[in-house]
Amino acid sequence: MKKLFITGVTFVLLLIANCVQAQDIFFEASVHTNKVFLQAVLQLRLTFKGAQNVPAPELPPIDGFEARYLGPSTQVSIVNGQYSSLVTHNYNLFPQRVGKFQIPSIRVEISGKSYTSDPIDVQVVDTPVSSTYQPGKEDQPAPTSIKDKIFLTIEIPKTQVYLNEKIPVTIKLFINELSVRDVQYPEFKPAGFTVEEFSRPNQYNQTVGGIAYDVIEFTTFISPTRTGQLIVDPVKLGCNILYRSFQKRSPLDDFSGLFDNDIFDHDFGGLFGGIERRPVMVQSADLNLDVLPLPDEGKPEDFSGAVGKFDFKVQASPLRVSSGDPITLKMTVEGDGNLKAIALPAFSQSDDFKVYDPQTKEDGGRKILEQVLIPRSERVTQIPAVRFNYFDTQNHSYQTIVQGPFTVEVTKPSREEAFKVVEQSKSDVAPTPVEESLGRGIIFIKEKPGNFRAVGYHVYKTPAFVGLAIISLIIFIGFFITHQQTHRLKTDVAYARKMRAPKRARQGLEQARQLMEKGKQKEFYDTVFKTLQDYFSHKLHLPVGSITVEAIAGILKGNNRDFVLERLRTVFSECEMVRYAAVSQDSAKMKEIFARTQEIIDFVERV
Repeated sequence: MKKLFITGVTFVLLLIANCVQAQDIFFEASVHTNKVFLQAVLQLRLTFKGAQNVPAPELPPIDGFEARYLGPSTQVSIVNGQYSSLVTHNYNLFPQRVGKFQIPSIRVEISGKSYTSDPIDVQVVDTPVSSTYQPGKEDQPAPTSIKDKIFLTIEIPKTQVYLNEKIPVTIKLFINELSVRDVQYPEFKPAGFTVEEFSRPNQYNQTVGGIAYDVIEFTTFISPTRTGQLIVDPVKLGCNILYRSFQKRSPLDDFSGLFDNDIFDHDFGGLFGGIERRPVMVQSADLNLDVLPLPDEGKPEDFSGAVGKFDFKVQASPLRVSSGDPITLKMTVEGDGNLKAIALPAFSQSDDFKVYDPQTKEDGGRKILEQVLIPRSERVTQIPAVRFNYFDTQNHSYQTIVQGPFTVEVTKPSREEAFKVVEQSKSDVAPTPVEESLGRGIIFIKEKPGNFRAVGYHVYKTPAFVGLAIISLIIFIGFFITHQQTHRLKTDVAYARKMRAPKRARQGLEQARQLMEKGKQKEFYDTVFKTLQDYFSHKLHLPVGSITVEAIAGILKGNNRDFVLERLRTVFSECEMVRYAAVSQDSAKMKEIFARTQEIIDFVERV
């Protein structure tokens, strides 16, 4: 019986092998449509019939598109003894500009034989509804590429500046009729400059060349640290562009022949597709700055390096003190300039004052110096004047601000406050003896005996002392571990984000659960999506904008990686369908998505 079974299995395997060898290999390239919007995804499929384990072909450069590989899909069937296999490699093509293009022939080699696909003609059109562009007007150009619809600019008021001069920088992100998410702060670290932190970005609308743009504006300040011709490198900014993805063709597309406008057909079908996030990095042009050195003519000897326009004030208090009492001198400088490059004047030791080291701080666009002076005697009548020098970039000359002198009144300390030295008198050296009376020499040293202890008794040998020592050691170890943990959370950013990820995820899940119970569908899916995005951003130490299923797939390891990716892809797809495609889901689907989200987070935390 066993030999018969083995013989049957061998026969079936040989039959399948013969079928595979006898089957012809067929290769073709196809797209889901020949006309696509500039803000939509064109799906390219490379299909192999009759071949197995075909690696993903490397696409040639495609004019007008950027390609991204999605993955393979395999279909195997045996019908009436006939074995067939179908392998499809899927790509997303992102249009870059409007026009007519051609996907070139793709050549692959399988088992030593060469196969070539046919070229495919594709047309990229602009968005179907435009509030700014009218084709009948020649003087109103329309954006024809992605680079025209999203771009970055950098602006400065002048290109010839002085060393250490504070220069305002404005960085603008222009967006025209694109769905953009997860905009990050600009990457801006030019060599040869100090850069301040970006302020909170502003959002507004601006018309450029007759075209309306949504603008996100970032502002900061830079100061050159060396002279000569300096180049400000291009500013880079990352974000995600949302593309429409026609993953499944709608049954309503069969009625497209009822409409003369085929653009309506594509847009209507888009409601039944998905949303594809494409990370992009836009960058500005570079800037050339001519940094001039500060002139030597008229330069004060005590010039401290301040460049700009400043106001300088000095306060001294109190002005009436006793000899030996402190006087606080407070210097404040504020204005339009680089405060970090300014060294405020400070007093040094003198015959009139004892001087302590100054304390300097920056507070809300001001630099403050506080110094303590102590008059050495009542002969001191004034605090000398304080001079502050700066170079005025508007007048191109050095300016000096003088504060003081400050009149002070120093008095002698009062008799009660004066320092007293108590010396021993001569009478204390040889005191007069006192005559004793009877019975006075009997003095009781101790009226009660107190507690008795055994000989050889030691406190450190008692159980209570040993227990207290152990408890103290445990407390010390606890404090040490807590200190190490706190220190690591402050210094190791990746570790700190990873440790905060579960807590933030629990908060997001609780918020999603409340929205689910209230039936707020759009808010629920938006919260679930942001919770997962924020969780993996902290867990994997990645920017929020770069969190996609493909990015996570490239980092996760282990045998159960597909478990997470499958559920993550399902949740992201459902969220984007509701958030962007206005698809309605019932409460049962919401509970399913909530449960899958919990499964993903719990599984990652365990594994």
